[in-house]
Amino acid sequence: MNKKVILGLLGGVAVIFLISAGVTIDQQRNNYSPEARVLKTVKLGNEKAYKTVSTKGYDASFKQAYTIEYKDYSKKYTSEGSAAISIYMDEPTEEKLTPAFMINGGKGYLKGEQKESSTINGQTSETTFNFAFKADPREIFLTTNLNGKEFNARMDKFEFTETVSDEKLTEDVWKLLYLDAWDDIKTVTKATYELLSSIDTKNAAVINDLVKKHEITVDRDEIGYVIKFNLDTKDLLGVEAKISGEMLIDKDNYNVPDFKYDLRDYLTKKLEAAKGDKQDFKVDVTEYEVNGQSIAQTLGEEIIINDPILRFHKETITDFSNKFSENIVQKQ
Repeated sequence: MNKKVILGLLGGVAVIFLISAGVTIDQQRNNYSPEARVLKTVKLGNEKAYKTVSTKGYDASFKQAYTIEYKDYSKKYTSEGSAAISIYMDEPTEEKLTPAFMINGGKGYLKGEQKESSTINGQTSETTFNFAFKADPREIFLTTNLNGKEFNARMDKFEFTETVSDEKLTEDVWKLLYLDAWDDIKTVTKATYELLSSIDTKNAAVINDLVKKHEITVDRDEIGYVIKFNLDTKDLLGVEAKISGEMLIDKDNYNVPDFKYDLRDYLTKKLEAAKGDKQDFKVDVTEYEVNGQSIAQTLGEEIIINDPILRFHKETITDFSNKFSENIVQKQ
């Protein structure tokens, strides 16, 4: 057999090998586990659905209880709260839900109810703070109730936005959600969203690894997918903890009509991080569950602002800012 024939045979074998290897690699790349396939479906469906919606709603509620003890110090703390943001926009949008976004492009509201109790070495302090902030096509309204003291205000929304920057507005309105739990909830939901957003839907191996790392399981019911997880927060958050939870994903519109997180281990790790050189430091988080929903529709509840209502204008915006500060909880 001459050299040309031998080289030709070797070349043919090489081509067959490369084709086979390519097929194998492609099969591996597309070998999605059942859980990975659902995550891929949810991400693609969510991205498509949210490009067409002009209404958005999100609400969350929580209960929290823990104790801290060391040497001659003891603290017993409980808090609970609920909050909802509901926005109707003039045009479909993929923007984040923020008060500034709501005012500038549509109408809606942010409302919340909150209370906490802290007992330190036998001395108890309690706070109750409820509020509602809403925008209609022409005006903005604010009502607060701090330990029974009520404040009601209204202002032309275009005069308001001419005077206050979007960043300042969003910063101040989020101050209404004063409990530390809201920061935890925003941190965890943002991390979960970013985790889903980062998924490369064309790479099965990456999604399969993510499923294993976060112990994701998937069940189905009449509404859609029930996704359960045990988040490994090492690469997601500043605290290394396990966050278990579940989400119900509507298979028709990719809304999340129900989600829940168990943040007990997360809060335990955060509180223990403050131990420092304290001796006999003990933390016991007995309750910290978050429940809520995220949907592509408004929540449909009208917010009523009761009289008497103080009316402000851009010339009196400083008075409004002072009144606002007087009637919210100042975080230490």
